Amino acid sequence: MVKNEMDREENKRNNRKYLIRTLILIALTTIVRVFLAWYLGLGVDEAHYYQYAVHPALSYYDHPPLVGWLIWLSVKIAGHSYLTVRLPAIFSSVATMWLLFLSSRQIFGERAGFWSVALFNLIPIFSAIGGLMIVPETLLGFSWMLSFYLVSRIYRISLETPEKTAKWWYSLAIALGLGLLSKYTAILMYPALLCFVAITPKMRFWFRRKEPYLVVLISFVFLLPILIWNWEYFWISFQFQMSHGLGKSQLFSARIFFRNLAAQAGSYSPFLFVLFVFTFLQTGVSSFLGDDRFKLAFSFALPIFFLFGLSSLANEVLPHWPAVGYLVLMPTLGDTIAQWITTGCHRNKILRIFLTASLVIGGIMTLIIPVQAVFKPLPIPSEVDPTNDLVGWPQIAERIATIKQQEPERNFFIFTHKFYLASQIAFHLPSDYELYCLSPSLDQYDLWQRRENLRKNLENRNGLYFADQHFFINPSSLYRFRNFSEKETVTIFLKGKIAKKFFIVRCYGFDTRATQENIFSAPVKYRSLWEKIQKWNVTCFLKVNSWSGKNQVVDRFFSLVGWFGSGYITVPIVSFIIWRKKRKRWWPYFLVFATTLISGGLAVHFLKEWLQVPRPAIYFAERQSVNILGSVLKSGSWPSGHTQTAFSAVFFLTWFQPQQWYLWWLVGGLAGLSRCYVGVHFPLDVFGGLIVAAISFYLMRWAVLKIYSGNLP
Repeated sequence: MVKNEMDREENKRNNRKYLIRTLILIALTTIVRVFLAWYLGLGVDEAHYYQYAVHPALSYYDHPPLVGWLIWLSVKIAGHSYLTVRLPAIFSSVATMWLLFLSSRQIFGERAGFWSVALFNLIPIFSAIGGLMIVPETLLGFSWMLSFYLVSRIYRISLETPEKTAKWWYSLAIALGLGLLSKYTAILMYPALLCFVAITPKMRFWFRRKEPYLVVLISFVFLLPILIWNWEYFWISFQFQMSHGLGKSQLFSARIFFRNLAAQAGSYSPFLFVLFVFTFLQTGVSSFLGDDRFKLAFSFALPIFFLFGLSSLANEVLPHWPAVGYLVLMPTLGDTIAQWITTGCHRNKILRIFLTASLVIGGIMTLIIPVQAVFKPLPIPSEVDPTNDLVGWPQIAERIATIKQQEPERNFFIFTHKFYLASQIAFHLPSDYELYCLSPSLDQYDLWQRRENLRKNLENRNGLYFADQHFFINPSSLYRFRNFSEKETVTIFLKGKIAKKFFIVRCYGFDTRATQENIFSAPVKYRSLWEKIQKWNVTCFLKVNSWSGKNQVVDRFFSLVGWFGSGYITVPIVSFIIWRKKRKRWWPYFLVFATTLISGGLAVHFLKEWLQVPRPAIYFAERQSVNILGSVLKSGSWPSGHTQTAFSAVFFLTWFQPQQWYLWWLVGGLAGLSRCYVGVHFPLDVFGGLIVAAISFYLMRWAVLKIYSGNLP
């Protein structure tokens, strides 16, 4: 008995020790990343994603919108700097490391958790790139790991009390939705979840429960911005990703396949790459043998490795594309390393040497990237040193600004032919400088410049063409100007060595008519969903409103029905219904309705004052006659306050007395329709009031139920 107590105390001390070590490791590595994020210039991808933030949209040509939205929020809060652009990536990496620890601890224990976090920091593509640079894969890694952790929690809790897993399922819906907003690869989380439930007998009963299906439906709501944007651009992003990711139609190319394999090994460290391959096979075999501890990692890694493994047979697969597959293997590999260190390495010298070499080489490869970027100790030629992409941009931006001031005609526009060059210089130039990417190939800039008539606006203008040493071309090969200056070279030195060269050519008298059309605008088709909705909104209003004024009985009916949207009428009616059914428990039910009505009313008032949407009488003015029964209202059209009041009652009464739900919805629908009939609101105003009422009702009902511990008395 005493020995068991001592063993438990020893285990607690060890667990606490590994927890503290993990927290220290996360803190120290985060401090280093914050310094690097502040010191190092943006990479070409990062600069382009910053332009996402400059041009907020529902989605973008090459990626979903979350990376741009988070950069926009970070820069708005903390200002314009390298660090603020990268803050979402740093927060994401910290959260991912903590989720790695929690997941590993839950499955294998604290030691495995510590080593999984250590692995994250010893692998170049996670620590030196994914943990620092703001790219979609960093955000996807967080959402993928969050989903992994939540599913593991659902598995553990459902073994004992399945009814207590609801919050974990709905948290999973949010995690999946964030993944969909991060990168299109996130769609593979659904087959991963399906695979885990299917191969785990203790989880199969969830196929008969509603929660997994609701999770799919809720998470797909996050796809709406992407679907709307792609519909407007005729699915251009999906077409790009299909051709970009799957590429050639040939089945196998030995040269491409082995080049992909070498890229994977180099990016994840060669020896660690071997360990990951071993770990994936281990999870597969153990899953087949029925060990549930390995099934989750295998399920979440399998779709990724299958897709990109298949694609790598004949197409280029960039090393970071399958990164999340490696990420979910880290808890298992962390446990393996912990066991080897505890037992195996003492008995096997070869295993000890291999493991030591794996960790040391991984650490060295991880350190090389930031050390080379900051100190340049390695004699790598500037043409092939990837860290040189981070430097020189403030200097070239300063030189361009100087030239614009020196030229007699100062309306020079700035242009290049590569979107990542345009994005880099845009970050460092004042926002009022004219900058264009004039490229014959389709890219995001074609969508941003779509509304500008560049062929007309740039006619006879003077331009400053710039490019770096990797992408410079003679501008006369693409553009027709009256004459060109000699190429000017701007050399960037770092630590006494040439790091990068830029070239500038002054171009005079742009002959846009003699320049190829696709330079100014790629053939991008566009249709506006908002314009179609607005057209429907106006047409529907005019149709309903045209019935008004033709029959006094109908006019009086809709005027009376509209009073259901008045609090003076609705509150007494609902109060009486509650008193009649629950007179001894009237107060808590009335509290739900009253708070719904008040919170929704405040939201409507704020939205009306903020948006100041004109009423139909002002919108149409003299263009179209409007039949108005009652006072002529001019502003505050969206959302409809009467509809919000009416549907606050509808949602409450549907919950309170569900047997008569059809009656409540009929009255509410007629009240909403009456707002168009009497000429004071558009259909969208009515839908807006309904949405506000729905949100306020469900929030207030949840809050009141919390007060009464889930059940009203």
